[in-house]
Amino acid sequence: MYKEHIKKLREELSKSGLNFFIVTNMRNCLYLTGFTGSEGVVLVTPTLVYLIVDFRYLEQAQNETKNVKILKREKALHLLLADVLKKYKNGKIAFDSDSVTFKQHKEIKKSLLQNRLVPTFNVVEGLRAVKYSDEIASIEKAVRISDEVFKHILGLVKHGMSEVDIAEEIEYMVKRKGASCIGFDTIVLSGKRSSLPHGTPSQNLLKDGIVLLDFGCVFSGYNSDMTRTIFLGKATEKQKEIYNIVLEAQQIAIESVMPGVKASCIDKAARDYIVDRAYGEYFGHSTGHGVGLDVHELPAVSHRSEDILQSGMVFTVEPGIYIPEWGGIRIEDMVQVTDDGCKVITRSSKEMIEIQ
Repeated sequence: MYKEHIKKLREELSKSGLNFFIVTNMRNCLYLTGFTGSEGVVLVTPTLVYLIVDFRYLEQAQNETKNVKILKREKALHLLLADVLKKYKNGKIAFDSDSVTFKQHKEIKKSLLQNRLVPTFNVVEGLRAVKYSDEIASIEKAVRISDEVFKHILGLVKHGMSEVDIAEEIEYMVKRKGASCIGFDTIVLSGKRSSLPHGTPSQNLLKDGIVLLDFGCVFSGYNSDMTRTIFLGKATEKQKEIYNIVLEAQQIAIESVMPGVKASCIDKAARDYIVDRAYGEYFGHSTGHGVGLDVHELPAVSHRSEDILQSGMVFTVEPGIYIPEWGGIRIEDMVQVTDDGCKVITRSSKEMIEIQ
């Protein structure tokens, strides 16, 4: 897998006449080499891939990578890069403008006077947007874990529990089920607090009404992300109305997923339906985001997105309606773009759930 990732990167660089690439984003380092450490630098040349790590990660790097030349970092990064690249005079060296710091750029530029540093944007991230089969398998496993945890939580939620109680149980169970960690800070919100799209769980005790759960986990480096909104006691007529609007908007958006379609069209499909039902002002975030090594990555599924859907892309579809001092409802699934449409990866039921 990693050899194929490097091959694709070299092909992408060659289109711009670039020969070398300095990678400091650790998710991109993982994508290109398999190294899971929290600090390191990858240097891609036309013939070799270098992984630069300090003593702490040397053994780990040796165990986790293949077809990579590992360099022990015993001097400043810019000096080590200069040593490696001194034989490549006048070569163009690309770097990710999002992750190389100003200080690093200044030092590297000073050490590589014979080379031209070329800023790039989202080169590796663009490659990461289209998943290989083994990447999708890891994502599916992470999603299955989340599905199992949601089922467990449904048998546990009751009046008198706090939002924090449920969040902690979710985070405990994803590890019990085989995940390495949670993918992001778990969201559990109840009652009026559910109108906060990314609110933090509180000590508030659950009462009759809305309970919104948004959580994910990581398996073999790949993330899952799901949201379900359930009800303690009987849902009110307005709660039922808004739940069904969100569910229908999500379904319309999912049905519009096809290779070659603009990601912005998926957002528009969900948004137009909610606007037509007079709740447009209460849907203020994008309809979805790519999921992979990061829980938020390409493609962007928003009205501003210029991304075009391709087979192998994986992203969320998560419309929501959030009314201050009333509450919020969101439903989120992960989908995979296929050759002729899409596959919904999340399996948890979306039927309205009322817990008595």
